[in-house]
Amino acid sequence: MMTFANRNCVESKERTLICSFTTDNHVLRRMKHIEKDLPVYREFLGFCGFDLSPRGGMSIETQRHNIRINAMANTLLALLSGKKMLANFRIGSIETLDTLSLYPKGIPYAVGALGCARGNTEYNRAYLKTKIAYARPSELLIFGRLRVTYREVLEEEQIPYRVFPDFRQRSFTRKAG
Repeated sequence: MMTFANRNCVESKERTLICSFTTDNHVLRRMKHIEKDLPVYREFLGFCGFDLSPRGGMSIETQRHNIRINAMANTLLALLSGKKMLANFRIGSIETLDTLSLYPKGIPYAVGALGCARGNTEYNRAYLKTKIAYARPSELLIFGRLRVTYREVLEEEQIPYRVFPDFRQRSFTRKAG
């Protein structure tokens, strides 16, 4: 799994999923250029969902809007490119949990840095368990670091997962090796 911005750093494009786990400005730029970027997307295995931010501090309406925009852009990209698309597991706040119903239950999901929130471990555990109970993902593909708390929840809930280091982690690993 690799971000669109770092796509030229992968060795095997046909085995790599492109993701948009980055700033909102970059996500919006990619959304606006879907048709222009189709040749790039077609080189890769698939796409891990747009991630226009639904942050907890935003109004619920804005969070819902961003999540729906992500789903529509994901669908458009999948239809135009003919490539696989993974749904984004990010919802913002618990009040937007129902937006996971935009996708069928029991499918694989992708998410960037699951558990970005710091502190309040028990709330974060309950939040993740609620999302899992609602969506029941068949697998979770995680881009970036996975906190121990979240790993424990995924294992307790028997959700298969794979963690893909972000570009920064990969770069430091290559230099150290």
